[in-house]
Amino acid sequence: MAEVLYRLGRFCARHAWVVIATWMVIGALAAVGFLVGRGTLSSTVSIPGTETAQVTEELRTRLPDAAGGTGTVVFLAQDGGQFSDEQRAAVSDVLAAIGQVDGVRATIDPFEAADRVADAAAQLEEGREQLTAGRAQLERGAAQLADAQAQLRVGRELAELGSAGPQVFAELDAGQARIDREREQLAAGRAELSAAEQQLERSAELLALSAPIRTVSEDGTAALATIVFDASQLEVTPQTKQAVTDALAESDLAGVEAVPSADLTSGLPKVLGIGEVIGPQRCPC
Repeated sequence: MAEVLYRLGRFCARHAWVVIATWMVIGALAAVGFLVGRGTLSSTVSIPGTETAQVTEELRTRLPDAAGGTGTVVFLAQDGGQFSDEQRAAVSDVLAAIGQVDGVRATIDPFEAADRVADAAAQLEEGREQLTAGRAQLERGAAQLADAQAQLRVGRELAELGSAGPQVFAELDAGQARIDREREQLAAGRAELSAAEQQLERSAELLALSAPIRTVSEDGTAALATIVFDASQLEVTPQTKQAVTDALAESDLAGVEAVPSADLTSGLPKVLGIGEVIGPQRCPC
């Protein structure tokens, strides 16, 4: 690639006026085509047919909320300590302001996300305790039903031996009906408990999968915020990115440094490096 560019540059240098005239003609033709076709200028890039474009389109169809591009901002406590409550509030305020920027769909507050994970872990532990208590209650209910059934069986045997009247047998039948209804309720309770246990296990698996993903560092000195855009990654306009970085620059973050990612501060990715522009260098030895 570098050799081809080197030869191209050497040709352009030797035939400068021809190259300039050619580009002038190409530019004039492009301008005429633009005016005739009534085209519009765009600062975004779209590459149809690529796998990235196909995935983005499928996400836009099936999961619209996941199809937008993203950018990240790292917030650092400048004094090396943990974020204070005032600093957390200031970060939340600036993210709320960024969320109002045209073209921004949402912002993910790192402190709120970390709190939600902690709350989910606490709720999971509370759910396990409730399941244990519910299981114990069902076992006690099953034991009570077994005792009631045994007592009813003995009562029926005594009634049959003593030639009891119809009223006694009617009461025994009513008692058996109550036991049957309670047995059905017990079975329904066990089914609900089993479903809740399965749901709890799925929640535990999701929490375990998200455990390695942190939005706040373990020492509490850094936080990672995410900005979600309406457009896909390559279609986010420079104006939208500039509005986001301006909101960061104008924010009052006393003692906090905000470092936006390259997705927010740069335009298109560079295709050519300095070595390809200069071309291959020959050793003088």
